[in-house]
Amino acid sequence: MSPTVDAIDVGYLGLDRAAASFLVCAQGQPPILIECGTAACQPRLHRALDERGLRPADIAGLFVTHIHLDHAGGAGHFAAEGVPVYVHPFGVRHLADPSKLIASSRRVHGPSYDRFYGDPLPCPPQRLHATPDGTVMRIAGLRVTAIETPGHARHHHAWLVEEDHPAPSTASIHHSRHLFTGDVASMRVPGSEFISVPMPPPEFDLAAWRHSLDRLTAALRAGGETGETWTTLWLTHFGPILGGSGQALAHIAEARRRLDAEAELVRGLVEEQDRGLSDTEAVARYGAWLWPQAAQAGVSEAQRSAFLGPSFCRMNLHGVRRWRDQVAAAERAPG
Repeated sequence: MSPTVDAIDVGYLGLDRAAASFLVCAQGQPPILIECGTAACQPRLHRALDERGLRPADIAGLFVTHIHLDHAGGAGHFAAEGVPVYVHPFGVRHLADPSKLIASSRRVHGPSYDRFYGDPLPCPPQRLHATPDGTVMRIAGLRVTAIETPGHARHHHAWLVEEDHPAPSTASIHHSRHLFTGDVASMRVPGSEFISVPMPPPEFDLAAWRHSLDRLTAALRAGGETGETWTTLWLTHFGPILGGSGQALAHIAEARRRLDAEAELVRGLVEEQDRGLSDTEAVARYGAWLWPQAAQAGVSEAQRSAFLGPSFCRMNLHGVRRWRDQVAAAERAPG
């Protein structure tokens, strides 16, 4: 039997289908959890576990794609119950001592921080497992492989999950693999197939992100995405893109196209800001470029406001500015 995946809507930002946590289970084994939402999402996530007859302590392991609070803010709640937490090596110290995460998030989110995010609990160091690129973990009947995928953040992994000892395939049985992509395969606005690209400071890196998409493509092709093994992409924001007929590869290709187009547009706006364009006007211009594309893809005005509004545009403007300045500084450095 292939692993089963249960996507739980954690209620991020008080919105439906804004972020997921994934219960993954091999037959007859306890589940693992991939992603856990913010600290503020924990009551809803724990209720969902209870509805499934599970306690937090029943989770065999928690895997977070990266340490941004909408993905890992609840890690300390599970670690306090004895659950081992697997994370990119760059993220370990921040989950052990989240004070810098808290300070930066409070600056960014202001009055909405307490309502939608909340302070993450520190993870006891003995519960944290630094997981380098290519590490293969065998846990609860599953094989979980870490695929380092920076670009959205340096501390980013995609997690490839498959049955640890699959039976030989037959003409009528397909093995399923599951690739949990965090934010590196971008986001989809709920109720649509429109891809939005989160490019936050301080670690957005266009070249690294392109390489990470190459790695996802290679992982799909290595699994025979249209052959006897199907690989489903799971986006934290939000849900599955089924393997088996090329949808997953098509999504990665479209995510790359949108990444390149959006980065080019935003970099142009940043350069106009250098020449005097106001922040308000830059955000308005960004929205005027972005919203018609989303509307054409069937995204409602309410959904555009919730998921592609001024906060999203301003975040990307700041992220691209920082990346551009870092690239320029590296080019000026001697040697």
